[in-house]
Amino acid sequence: MTRYSNAFSKLFDRFSRKAQKSLDIKPHELFPLNPELPLPAGISENELFDFLKSVLVEDAPPQEMANYCQYDFRRFVYTYGLARDLAGKGLELGSNPYFTTMLLKEFTQIDLSLANYFNSELGSTVERGVSYQKFGSKENLSIKLKSSQFNIEEEKFPFADKEFNVVFFL
Repeated sequence: MTRYSNAFSKLFDRFSRKAQKSLDIKPHELFPLNPELPLPAGISENELFDFLKSVLVEDAPPQEMANYCQYDFRRFVYTYGLARDLAGKGLELGSNPYFTTMLLKEFTQIDLSLANYFNSELGSTVERGVSYQKFGSKENLSIKLKSSQFNIEEEKFPFADKEFNVVFFL
């Protein structure tokens, strides 16, 4: 072995050891796939889940709603976390089935306007009944949620420019 090949071999060994050390870092350590949930202050994950799983849109299949809440609970809470310190007017596009709506209404200072699109035959507004248990008391309540109904791909938004401080596109 020549002097150069020996030096190259040592350099290569040193590089290999450093590369191996960096490979020992697990991908989830660099990019966590389950970051901590941004829960409202003083509220546990179980309490928040119980609140959301009580949300039921009129005429919606209860098991379908329960499954949706179960599988997308973290997404709803992460969305809330993006807005928890905001105030002002908000627009929620695609608000049905109202899980995120209920989080934002209960735990933020955002005055929400809702928008959905079901079909053109329903007119420009739609009102849906939603039942839920009041957070902290388990009292059964129901509300009517009014949504603007328009196709965002084909129609002009029925709101003034710069009307909202935040827009949620769900």
